[in-house]
Amino acid sequence: MNNITYVGATTPKENYTTAKAYAVYVVNSTVAMPNNILDITVPSLSADWEEVPPGSWNYVRHAYTEGVVFDGCDDSSLSDNNISLGYSEGSYGSIYVVDVLGSDNFDIIGNTIVGTGEGYLYGIIIEGENFNIVNNTIYSTSIVYANGIDIEGTSNGVIDSNSITADADSSSYPIYGGMTGPVSCEITNNGISGSAFFGVGIELGGEDLVIDGNNIILEGNYTIAVGVKVDNLVVNSNTLISNATNTGDASSVWDSVGTDTTGIKSKKGNAVYTESAFFKLYRVLGKLLPHNLV
Repeated sequence: MNNITYVGATTPKENYTTAKAYAVYVVNSTVAMPNNILDITVPSLSADWEEVPPGSWNYVRHAYTEGVVFDGCDDSSLSDNNISLGYSEGSYGSIYVVDVLGSDNFDIIGNTIVGTGEGYLYGIIIEGENFNIVNNTIYSTSIVYANGIDIEGTSNGVIDSNSITADADSSSYPIYGGMTGPVSCEITNNGISGSAFFGVGIELGGEDLVIDGNNIILEGNYTIAVGVKVDNLVVNSNTLISNATNTGDASSVWDSVGTDTTGIKSKKGNAVYTESAFFKLYRVLGKLLPHNLV
């Protein structure tokens, strides 16, 4: 077991054109990383997005400050680690605690991943085929935006039996994906929670999505338990709690599925809903009143 404390540089972003602040960076390797304790502090710097090629709507992310990064690491794993990340300076930048880029058959199993930010905070961001994210505890907290798991690129995999929490003042997305490519995923048996002015428990765009056996609880002003734009959706045997006050200016936060309060919102494709309980709750005089159950 390694016990690693890492404090990233605190120089301005202009100095990060070649050098970046990563606690662990692995590239083009097959690697297993088990049983480590990492205490990471990095500055909060905004990521850049480059359209490649121009006019293609294919945007490539360039991040400057991260925790643990795997780039081009097929058949690799991150398991049984305790990873905590905080920020030293900067305000509304983007920080990624664990970043998996272009890595197929990647397993993230049995880790505790905790991130604290002020701007955009991501627990895990992953891009690759046949990934497995299983039995992890993921907690993300920030002021502007908190995310637990973000799936991007042309990716598919399984998210099973995790505890995922994303808390923020403005926006909460415990599971999000599909901004930069078609995603297919099975999301099963997870405990998913978030709180913010606006939040979506699972928001995904892509091809095929199965949501089965999860407990999803969202609290805030406007909340959606499941909001998707996928070709084929199956929602089965979940408990979905969308607990909102429905107060404040909903237009102050933009989201591609809209900002309202509901249990399931599907904006395209085919959908099958079976045996899921949905409670939409409003706060009235300090009491929680059920609005409907489907």
